[in-house]
Parts: sequence; C-alpha cells; structure tokens
Amino acid sequence: MAKRELSCLALLLGCVLSACAGHSGGSSTQPEATAGELSCPAQAPRVADAQAVVGKYCVTCHSPSGQASEYDFRSAAAITAHRRNIEAKLRLGAMPPPGVPKPNEAERSALWCWAKTGGAPSEYSHAE
Repeated sequence: MAKRELSCLALLLGCVLSACAGHSGGSSTQPEATAGELSCPAQAPRVADAQAVVGKYCVTCHSPSGQASEYDFRSAAAITAHRRNIEAKLRLGAMPPPGVPKPNEAERSALWCWAKTGGAPSEYSHAE
C-alpha cells in the first residue's frame, strides 16, 4: 500500500511541477504538446472519441473486474471525471503500462487532447 501511495504522490508532484513550469499567465484553446509526439488534431476530439480509445485500451484493467478496479472507465461520465489524471498519465507515458497494447499516435494524441482541453464545447449537453 505504501508503494501505491508513493506512486500517487509522485504523479501528483509531477503534475504540479509540470503545471507550474508550463504556466504562461494566459489561456489558450490549444494545449502545447509537452511530450513532443502529442498534438491536437484539427477538429476537437469529442467524449465519444475519447471513450472509443479508453474502451479499446483501458477498460480491461479500469473496470470492476480489472486490476485497477478502483477506476471504472466504462462510461463517458467516469472518464470525464478523471480526465486530468488520464491526461497526466498519457503525457508522462505512464499508461498503458508496459506489456499491454498501446494506442497508435493518432488515438493517443486525440485522447490526450480531449483530456487536456475537455473536448468539443458543444458536446457537454449530450455526454452520458
């Protein structure tokens, strides 16, 4: 349990340091790609786009019967609630873990961009 708490603390510290280092004082609708290969597609990803990637690569572990069952990512509401954690894990390259299938660059970038920006503004009234 202590190892898990240390991992969470390290992730939180990394997120805080990244946020402080990247703060420019202004706001932008397009996030900067902090991991080189990550960039936003021309059209803002929707929650359905994010859910498709999460369903394909994450739900095996992030569901009630999975190894990471404390996070159930089977619904749009759940991934929306955890989008900041998802963004950080993608940016840091921490998920998916070694030894499991990984999204291709387009899927990874779309999920990262959705998590970073919150998706297309017009979709919020339609999310689950």
